[in-house]
Amino acid sequence: MLDTTSPETIRAEACPTCYLCGSSGEFLYQNLRDRIFNAPGEWNLKQCSNPKCRLVWLDPMPHPLDIGKAYETYYTHDNSTKRSILWYLLRTVYRAIRLTSSYLLGTRTEEIQLENMYLPQKPGRLLEVGFGSGKFLNRMQQAGWEVEGIDFDPKAAEAVASKYKIKAHVGTLDSVRYPDHSFDAITMNHVIEHVPDPVALLRECYRILKPGGCLVAATPNIDSWGHQKFGGDWRGLESPRHLFLFSQETLKECAQKAGFKQINTRTTFIRAAYIFGGSLDIQKFGHHSMMSPNRVNLFIGTLIQTYSILFNIKKNIGEEVILMAQKNL
Repeated sequence: MLDTTSPETIRAEACPTCYLCGSSGEFLYQNLRDRIFNAPGEWNLKQCSNPKCRLVWLDPMPHPLDIGKAYETYYTHDNSTKRSILWYLLRTVYRAIRLTSSYLLGTRTEEIQLENMYLPQKPGRLLEVGFGSGKFLNRMQQAGWEVEGIDFDPKAAEAVASKYKIKAHVGTLDSVRYPDHSFDAITMNHVIEHVPDPVALLRECYRILKPGGCLVAATPNIDSWGHQKFGGDWRGLESPRHLFLFSQETLKECAQKAGFKQINTRTTFIRAAYIFGGSLDIQKFGHHSMMSPNRVNLFIGTLIQTYSILFNIKKNIGEEVILMAQKNL
């Protein structure tokens, strides 16, 4: 039971039934704590009892007025000056290992596609929902795209506008009220799992996309090999910020409910090193810090790339689900 009287507590609301199909939920995990950014409270994850659905969600779910407390120490507030020279050295070595192994294993092409969120090569007008550090928008701006972004975090927006000179809105997508047919592409990189009404978000994306425009979203895959291996220690759970956890099927269902007809999904292992490294941290040490060199993922980067070959991606067990949906012409 969550204490709703303490200022350190995140107030929560009961969510006993499935968001997508209305079926009852069964406990998947109970009494989870935030072992990454130390948000207060204990949290439960439920899974839909309908075998044709199987959506996973938080119950109870943070109250909208208190959800900001879950992000007070989030990575977008990170002051990089706190990081040591050793941190940067280890990160450089890790990236070198990962880049080398990607070329040796033939996964570099897919890495580049994911880095660019599978967008077409012909630039247009691009919106990123939940831009975080702004690095993706900056890269796409340099590639010729006309970019802007929206994020609920005012600190992140201020940093991105100042550092990259990119138009950065603060709020939710529906609060900006873009005109119909405003964008050629919309991207959401690990955002949809954070919002309380994913279908409404996708419906608004559909409205402001130009005919023929594309939406690309990436999110943790609840059916992944990593979740099967690490269970409640899986980095992708991230309670209480991840309100929903999707499979290919449930993410596709959300897109269909939002009005999209041309929908493709896939899974990928390309960024599995980050998720596996965090999961191993949580499993071994009870906590994962993004502010210090990861204790293990430096040494398993090549192994993660190997998993992308050993495990057939068609088995749908990559660490992330990628949604690619196009608005009808």
